[in-house]
Amino acid sequence: MKHIFKHIAACVLLSLIIFGCKKEDAYKDFVKGGAIIYPGKPLGLKALAGKNRAKLSWVVIDAKVSRFVIHWNNRMDSLEVPAVNTGETADTVNVIVGNLPENNYIFEIVSYDSNGNKSIKEEVATKVYGDEFIGSLLNRPIKRSGSMSGVAEVYWGTPEQSDVGVEVKYTDNSGMVRNVTVSNTDTLTTLANYKNGTQFSYRTFFLPDTMSFDTVSTAFVSPPAPVVTYRQLSSSTFKPYVLPTDATTAWGWTLPMLWDNNTAEGSGFHTFDVAMPAHFSIDLGVVTSLHEIKVWQRVLTLYDAGNLRNFEIWGSTAPAADGSFTGWTKLGTFESIKPSGQASGYTTADGNYAKAGESFIFPDNIPEVRYLRFKVFKNWLGKNPGAIHLMEMKLWTK
Repeated sequence: MKHIFKHIAACVLLSLIIFGCKKEDAYKDFVKGGAIIYPGKPLGLKALAGKNRAKLSWVVIDAKVSRFVIHWNNRMDSLEVPAVNTGETADTVNVIVGNLPENNYIFEIVSYDSNGNKSIKEEVATKVYGDEFIGSLLNRPIKRSGSMSGVAEVYWGTPEQSDVGVEVKYTDNSGMVRNVTVSNTDTLTTLANYKNGTQFSYRTFFLPDTMSFDTVSTAFVSPPAPVVTYRQLSSSTFKPYVLPTDATTAWGWTLPMLWDNNTAEGSGFHTFDVAMPAHFSIDLGVVTSLHEIKVWQRVLTLYDAGNLRNFEIWGSTAPAADGSFTGWTKLGTFESIKPSGQASGYTTADGNYAKAGESFIFPDNIPEVRYLRFKVFKNWLGKNPGAIHLMEMKLWTK
C-alpha cells in the first residue's frame, strides 16, 4: 500500500513540474519583447460645454508622455495634442475642440510616449450647444418702460435661472449709440440722455449649465419705444424779465398772472395797443430743454380781440440787455387754430378746445434756454396796432 501512495505522489509532483515549465515558457513567449510599458494616463479629466466647441482639461504626471490623442464621434474624428513638459511635478493640459455640431459627445483620451507606447484610455462626456439651443432661448421679459426729461427707465421681469445678464443698445440725444450692461439681479435700468421717441434693442445672455464655459445670447430685439412722459416745469422760479423794447402791461394785468393757475377774467396778462410785431419776455429761473407750451385764451373774447393768433417763441441763456434779439434763438413758429375753421364766431367744440388750453410742441433740436420771449405778429382781431392778452401758460420739459 505504501508503494502505491509513493507512486501516486511521484506522478503528481512530476505533473506539476511539467505544467509549471510550460506556463513559464508561455509567459516568456508573451513578454518576449520586454515588459509592457503604460505611459501615465490623463488624470482628473474634465469637459466643459461651449457653443459648437468643448473644452477638455486634465493633469499629466508622467514626464515621458510626449503626446495625447483625443477621439470622439465613435473614433471617427481625432485630434493630436503635443505634451509640454514644464518641469513641474504635474502639468495641466487645456484643449479646445472646435467646429463641433450641436450634440452630446464622449471624448476618449490616450497618452503616448516617444516609443509609441500608449496609456489606458480615459473618457468624459459633455454636451455641445449650437443654434438649435440658442433658438429656444427667450429674452428676459420687460414689465414696462417709460421716458421723461431725457431719461428712459426699463423695468425688468424675473430672469431665467441660466440668465446671466442683458445688453441694451439705445440712441442718446446726440445721435450716438450707447451700450448698457444689465445684471440678472437688476430690476430697473436707467438709460441716461435718452432720445425720446426712439426704440432701444436688447439681448439676453445665458450660461446653459454649470459645466459650460461659453455664454450664448438671443438675437437683439426691439420692443416698442418707451412711453414718453414730459415733466411739467414748476412755475415757482418764473418771474418777469422786462427789457427796454418789450411791450408793457396794462389794466393791472401783469406777467406773474400768466403762471398763477387761474384762468378767470381779470387774472391774466394784458398790454396796451402796440405795433405788431410786439414782444414780451419771461425769466424761467432755470436752464431747461422745452418740449411743449400750453396757453389759455381770454374766455370773454374767445377767438377775438388780443388773444394770440400768429406768434413765435424765442429762447436764450444770455439775452442782450438792450432788448435787441442778439443772443436769442427762435424756438418755434406757431399759429392758434379754430378747429371748425369757420370765419366768424365759434362752435361749442371750438370753445371747449380753447378753454382746455391750446398746446404747441417745440421742435426736437432746440437748445436749452432760461429766458423766453413771445414775439406776436397778429392777434385774433387782426388789429394793428392792437393789444395782446392771454390768461395762463404752462411749460413741459424734455
